[in-house]
Amino acid sequence: QSSSVLHDSHAEVLARRGLVRELWNEVNEASRLGSKNRATKVNPTSLLEFHESISTAFQLRKDLELHIYISDSPCGDASIY
Repeated sequence: QSSSVLHDSHAEVLARRGLVRELWNEVNEASRLGSKNRATKVNPTSLLEFHESISTAFQLRKDLELHIYISDSPCGDASIY
């Protein structure tokens, strides 16, 4: 059994968690393959690419932009403004 507990299941929270999980999966995969593959992306659908000047860093692919649209006001503590 997993000891993980999901405390907040709002759509924007789940979307962010999913994105962060995918980004970490890509970093782990690239690290597993090693620096010999720096010239190529881990796979063609990768969200990340190696940073141009920092050998141990990644960056979002230059041809990508991330957007999130939320049509409702925030819930919980964020709704008090």
